Amino acid sequence: MNLSEIFETEPKQWGFRGDPYFWRYLKEKARKMPITISEAELEDWIKKEHREVSGKEMTDCSIVRVEQFAHGGMSSGGISGQWWTEDGIPLLVSRLRANEAKDRWRQTKAYAEYSAKAKNWSKEQTEEINAGLDDIFANFSKCMKAGLNYDSQEAQALVTKLQEYITENFYTCTKDILAGLGQMYTADERFRKNIDRHAEGTADYVGTAISCYCGE
Repeated sequence: MNLSEIFETEPKQWGFRGDPYFWRYLKEKARKMPITISEAELEDWIKKEHREVSGKEMTDCSIVRVEQFAHGGMSSGGISGQWWTEDGIPLLVSRLRANEAKDRWRQTKAYAEYSAKAKNWSKEQTEEINAGLDDIFANFSKCMKAGLNYDSQEAQALVTKLQEYITENFYTCTKDILAGLGQMYTADERFRKNIDRHAEGTADYVGTAISCYCGE
């Protein structure tokens, strides 16, 4: 696994037309880099690459035009320092953090407990257990769409149900583990996309409800 993993899913919105090309440029460079770098090293590297392609420093108000990223249209080749500092870099940092959490998770007793259970599941059992988990996320979505706050009795009851379901079917879900899951549901694009199938914003709603439940 290399650093390009965190660039895999592209954002839906950009600052200028050159931003997606800079993103893809970084992705190719990242294929030769380990995913074990720190958050600070990631940010420094992105800013260094910006400096190399543009000749200028990236700031929250910088706007540069890079010819190699120009492919026609308004703001063609433009890189928005504001978008990268406020959206792009924080997104990549959150994905790096989620990957670190998954690596730590693979080394826990909970992961060993899950592996021991899952290896004996049939295809039907796997589908049934995953469907049950998905039903809980669907109910979170219903709470959100009904206008219930994440700290409402209904939402917090669903967090309890989620914790109990995970403990019963996957592994012992302590509050610390649950808190980590809440972060992963929002930071990892694959989890977010799956949960947001029920309605956009569901993953954030679940993550915030879990954070409240865990007293964070």
